[in-house]
Amino acid sequence: MTDSELTKVMMHKLAKIDNQLASLEIVDDLIDTVNEQNDQIERMTQILQAMHIQMNMHHQENINSDDVLLRALIENPSNQHANQSSG
Repeated sequence: MTDSELTKVMMHKLAKIDNQLASLEIVDDLIDTVNEQNDQIERMTQILQAMHIQMNMHHQENINSDDVLLRALIENPSNQHANQSSG
């Protein structure tokens, strides 16, 4: 094998290695992107869970205040009549 042929073979092998390294870099970038997206999904999940808890608390407060109003109307029907007359 001549020096020229040996150089060509070596250049070809180096080009293959370079392509493989470039592919590995792309895979590393993809892994980083997926990890970032997972972190964002986790934060969104935490935010949604907190919002769900808060919404349930507000809903329960609304039910309780409705219950208090209903009991007041049931216990004192004359108030209901007075309120309707003034309104």
